[in-house]
Amino acid sequence: MSISLRIATLSGKEVNIEIDLDSSVSDLMRRAQDQLHAGIQCLISGSGVILDRWMTLSEASLNNEDTLRAMLRRAEVVPGSLSFALLRCDGRVVVWGDGKHSCKRYRDLVDIVQVRASSSAFAAIAWDKSVLTWGNPRLGGDPAKAPAKAVQLYSNYHAFAAILEDGKVFTWPSSG
Repeated sequence: MSISLRIATLSGKEVNIEIDLDSSVSDLMRRAQDQLHAGIQCLISGSGVILDRWMTLSEASLNNEDTLRAMLRRAEVVPGSLSFALLRCDGRVVVWGDGKHSCKRYRDLVDIVQVRASSSAFAAIAWDKSVLTWGNPRLGGDPAKAPAKAVQLYSNYHAFAAILEDGKVFTWPSSG
């Protein structure tokens, strides 16, 4: 079953989106982002609740003709010790700095929601919760050592931690 939702920014821009109730909040955000030509950080219900991007619209208790507020995303620069990653408002990532630690898979760095850095590696989460890594493999840049999916990333100088869908914590690389 489809419903029609109005997405409004604080600046007054609005779009109407017809979408299936079984779609995720993330799907709705993506469609609103495309129509508004602006990156969306989160959607807020009429009662002031920030909607979990991984829930379905049905689980979020949205109804036909509801109005949601869109909090727009700002660009974020994520520094490593020798490189930088810029998470743009549209979800694309631009990387520059020391070539050894830059991403050779630039086409994969779209639809990104979060980027974190260790000293010489980066990790990112895409809209579909997939985890992308690049940089020094000993400091977290090896994709084989990272989880396939995550909902939140954290980092320090030497490693990464991810919160998985089931709430468990996964860390990489191992200290061994």
